[in-house]
Amino acid sequence: MKRHLEDAEQLTTAAASLPPADGAAPASVAAAAASSPPPPAVAVSVSPSAVLAAPAGDAVAESSALMAAADVTAAAAAAAAAAASIGLSATSSAASTPTAAGVDANANANAGASSASTPSAAPTLLPPALNAPPSVSAVWSYFDKDTMGNSICKFCERVIKGHHSSNLLSHLRTAGRTDTAHQQASAICEEHRENKRNIKRQKMAIPTAAEFAVTYPHLIAAAAAAAVPALGGQLAFKKDSPLVPSSVAALAAAAAAATLTKDQRDTSSVILPQPMGLTADQLAQDFAVTVLVDNLPLTVASQPGFENMMQLLLGEKKSLLPDQETLVKNILMLQQSLSLTTKMLLARTRTVGLSIEAWRHPLPELAPFSQYLVVSAHFSLDYRAYHVTVSCTPVGCGVDLPTLKTILDQTLERFAIKDKVIAWTLGDIPWREGAEVPLSTGDLPTTFTPMNLDGRLVAAGTQSSVLVPCAASLLRRILHKEQFMASFPHFVISIDVFLRRLTSRPESYSLLKRRCPLLDPERGDLAYFDLLRHLQEALPVVESIAQEFGVEPMPVATVDWIGHAVKILRPFVRYADAFAGEKQRKSGSNREIFKDGLSSVSTILSAVCAYLDKPIQPRQGEDATAYPDALTWKSFFEPIAKDVQTRFGTFPSICFASTLLDPRYKNRDYCYVDPETERARAEEFLRRIADVEPADSALATVETPSKTTDDREDSAVVEDDEDEDLLAHLPTATGAKDPTQANPEVVATWAKELGAFLSLPAADRNVDPLSWWKENQHRFPVLAPYAEMLLALPAAAISGDSVMDRVNAVLLRADGRFQDPVFAANPVLADAFLLFQKNRQCAVEWFRNHATVAADPALVAEADNAGNFKHIENV
Repeated sequence: MKRHLEDAEQLTTAAASLPPADGAAPASVAAAAASSPPPPAVAVSVSPSAVLAAPAGDAVAESSALMAAADVTAAAAAAAAAAASIGLSATSSAASTPTAAGVDANANANAGASSASTPSAAPTLLPPALNAPPSVSAVWSYFDKDTMGNSICKFCERVIKGHHSSNLLSHLRTAGRTDTAHQQASAICEEHRENKRNIKRQKMAIPTAAEFAVTYPHLIAAAAAAAVPALGGQLAFKKDSPLVPSSVAALAAAAAAATLTKDQRDTSSVILPQPMGLTADQLAQDFAVTVLVDNLPLTVASQPGFENMMQLLLGEKKSLLPDQETLVKNILMLQQSLSLTTKMLLARTRTVGLSIEAWRHPLPELAPFSQYLVVSAHFSLDYRAYHVTVSCTPVGCGVDLPTLKTILDQTLERFAIKDKVIAWTLGDIPWREGAEVPLSTGDLPTTFTPMNLDGRLVAAGTQSSVLVPCAASLLRRILHKEQFMASFPHFVISIDVFLRRLTSRPESYSLLKRRCPLLDPERGDLAYFDLLRHLQEALPVVESIAQEFGVEPMPVATVDWIGHAVKILRPFVRYADAFAGEKQRKSGSNREIFKDGLSSVSTILSAVCAYLDKPIQPRQGEDATAYPDALTWKSFFEPIAKDVQTRFGTFPSICFASTLLDPRYKNRDYCYVDPETERARAEEFLRRIADVEPADSALATVETPSKTTDDREDSAVVEDDEDEDLLAHLPTATGAKDPTQANPEVVATWAKELGAFLSLPAADRNVDPLSWWKENQHRFPVLAPYAEMLLALPAAAISGDSVMDRVNAVLLRADGRFQDPVFAANPVLADAFLLFQKNRQCAVEWFRNHATVAADPALVAEADNAGNFKHIENV
């Protein structure tokens, strides 16, 4: 009995002398604590007489008293910890322990200092790790670096590959299981890390547990309610409990706040909610951007559910939401602001690429004259690519050549880029029936003047803009129905018969279009492979519709062939989606990062050609009788390979020049169909725009091993092995040195810079090439501007499926049976909504509006007065 009481008293005394747990308190809290009287520390202890006063032999009363003493002791320990975190002492100041008294008063100023910085039994070879600055991890004191960039442990001399602090800490923990020196070093490093976290938390003004309890009592109440079972059930945190005074309950509530998770404590939005300082103009602009970007109805502000949510969020400021008429005006102003912002950025760039595409109504039978001619600008500022749609013009039944020239000329004049267009990427142009003509450079009145592009005083002559076909469109059109019909007539006829029966009745056809909008057998612009892909995805729905209307289903062999054909031809849709910037898991394009640039056309074309040369064999476990044999697929691929080389063989030299300047591809043979010819064309194009003499060649100085088509797949593995040496300022694996390292003070010529760039190891295949050049622009000052110019050009002029889904939703509101009455009264609203669907990312960034957040630093560096982008009236 006495032993339990002595343990309770010892726990109470130890709880009163606990050191601070969350670091030193802020100065304001410490000052407040010093000026206030100390709390009644004696009240937290339970006198032994209270237990001895129980009637002798009353086991129940004695057990209850002991439980109460233990519960209150635990609460006192938690309360003392909370009190210590704000600089208070659970006992008198004289009861401070030597450990607490030895804490350095300047701990907040010296991040590396700590009261327990050196273990008691540390060996002599342990360095003073905690004297390192706050930005440097203490683990570096226990490791040395060798000439290869690896780390060597000072205790066991083990070589750790790489120099990441996480790997080094892991080594100390693992070796510390059996070695005392490693164990003590690991403890010191962990203490130093925790000390830095506390300093960072103080700099962010994150309060301690006690400050949290005073400032946010409602959160403390929730935390205290959750902590009741752990602190003694019905006895804990009860005001009427004679064993727990009110002061102890308050401090225990503050300690309960410390039970919040790390994410809750570190997230400033939970601990420090930001006030919503909104004005009427700011709220009107933000609301208009939300309606535009998310394609919301203009009456959304008057809907009951939205009104209730705004009432909860804004309270009295709910009345600041604009009405429908004001919202329409704000939308039109935002459209003008988007154009002005784009024009401001285009004025800072020296070159720009333009693309043309067509947007058509998803239900042409309901709105046959609803189509738009879309012009987008592609450029780079500070090595950051921008793809902004600048014009969306309704063209009704289509355009002819004079109408097309007029629309393009007006767009170029409005944005003042007529002499900056280096290339046009031509997608699907909405030609009027019978008016389609092949475009040439003379049909597009734009030029390109590469004057002083790389900082040299070279006045190069004016050059014509280059016409580039849309790689994604060409890749899809190759797989047309005639190709399938020549090799697989039985399966193609079986599919046609089934779809004809399914769409012969108006009821079944209407149900099919409603439940499977992507599956439209009557669409002439849909590639046959896309039809097969959509049919496979919607096969369960299609079969249920066929069963409902009594249509005979497709044969099992035909269904199996569709799945096999989609699997075999998956690379075509994968690369087509990658060209359009789509990241779809179904097609596999989510693994192709940064492949939407013009530099990827050559390497993907080479990959397609290599794939077409591979024989098609049935996989293990597949029935070879369910689809034609490999010889039939080979006869199917042969004309496709010729068609690929014919269509893509007409691509201009600018495509190969961009591939040559891409750090991922450069001069690798497997990135070109004809390496020698295409690289020579690339260098000739670069010499022409850089005004460099032909004798100043660089490709001849760089030896590249030639690889056949069969070796291209193996070459990709070599590229992965060299990714670790990216941008290393050391000799490469082959011993070749960077020529610019010998004399960095010398201004390298164009050829020397190109040779130095080509001699570097290839970058990872999913590295952003513009970011790579931004980091290396000072190493290659002459070559970098040309790389920035070419790597910003797109590979495709068409929008991806994700963009077209949003565009189709706007087109349905703009015309046809589901037309929005507001759109009918204000036709220009459709243009604004369409522009913001394509420019969603730019719009959210440029018109971001926070009261306490400055403008985006990227925009500050790219355009003048970037901070004015936040408000409509200042743009």
